Amino acid sequence: MTIRDVALGRRFVVWSYTPTHSTFLLMSTREFGYDTRVCLLFEGVEFLSIATDFICDNFAQGEGSMPRIYYFTAGDRRFEVRAADVRYEQDSGAYDDKNIFDRTFKV
Repeated sequence: MTIRDVALGRRFVVWSYTPTHSTFLLMSTREFGYDTRVCLLFEGVEFLSIATDFICDNFAQGEGSMPRIYYFTAGDRRFEVRAADVRYEQDSGAYDDKNIFDRTFKV
């Protein structure tokens, strides 16, 4: 499956943005009849122009060099994330569970 396959029709919310680590996390929770949630983690983020809450009508990756440009559309709105990479994970976690990409570091 591609990111586009798992993103279409889902409601995404901005979950976290960490400028010092250039990471941006979008999460789609288990709702609207989906039995899974999807987390999109963008790394090497250089630019964001995105709503905090939207239903994804389309997801596409622009052609070209770094940073890559990722587009989302929601109705007549278009959003953009410029980042070095994006990856996704899908699980059956609940809304208030930790996100898939959380790491616990032990000393």
